[in-house]
Amino acid sequence: MIPRVEIEQRNEAAAVELLRFVPGVIVNQTSRPGGTASLFIRGGEANYNQILIDGAADNEFRIGGY
Repeated sequence: MIPRVEIEQRNEAAAVELLRFVPGVIVNQTSRPGGTASLFIRGGEANYNQILIDGAADNEFRIGGY
């Protein structure tokens, strides 16, 4: 969890930039900024992560990344 105060202080253009500094989280961005990125938590697979913003799901489970 990233507190609102930290989000406001860091003022990043994209959420992926905030997630890069969360312990145990690895972000792999192979496309241009603002493009597709993969999120790995403690060595798990990207297909099994769920992103919540204010308690609402922000991603959709997709097999094979499609």
